[in-house]
Amino acid sequence: MFEHLTLENLQCGLSWLLVMRKRDIFRQCFDNFDYDKVAAYDDDDVERILNTDGMIRFPRKTRAVISNAQCCARKYGTSSEACVTISGALPAAKRFSTKAMPRGRFP
Repeated sequence: MFEHLTLENLQCGLSWLLVMRKRDIFRQCFDNFDYDKVAAYDDDDVERILNTDGMIRFPRKTRAVISNAQCCARKYGTSSEACVTISGALPAAKRFSTKAMPRGRFP
């Protein structure tokens, strides 16, 4: 969930192909999309992310990812609690749907 939200944020104004090619960089920068960890990021982390080779260098997007992580942490608690909360709230047919994510190989 948080990974998809983060990718949507970073994709705004860019192509999905570019975003998917940089997905490993995003995973590295944002602690494997663990919103518990990202929610605790500070200005030093923002600088670290912006100075990472290959990273999209938009400070507002980086701060938005951190803000979204903080919102997720407030709303759902820990990442493991969120999985239980969200999966229990969705109809069974939609629990494991990945239709919103682009498919295919992204070199």
